[in-house]
Amino acid sequence: MEKLNGINDVLYHLKDKEILTTTLKDFFVLKKGRVYRYFNGSAFNLSLEDFADLYKDTDFYIYEDESVFIDNEKDEDYYRYYKK
Repeated sequence: MEKLNGINDVLYHLKDKEILTTTLKDFFVLKKGRVYRYFNGSAFNLSLEDFADLYKDTDFYIYEDESVFIDNEKDEDYYRYYKK
């Protein structure tokens, strides 16, 4: 996981549509100008200003789901077989 440097970096990545986390159990995303936090089946949202004030001293990381893997060989086999 890539650790972000400061709240400005966090806001930049949120605006770039990245999913962020602090603990790998919570997720932060930006939707319609508001930051949504999802944790353990619940969610809340904050304005960008409130989010920056509340979380300015928190360590954030870019969430990377390592369970997602694309097998290029399988894709090639599939498209070769179903080529029109």
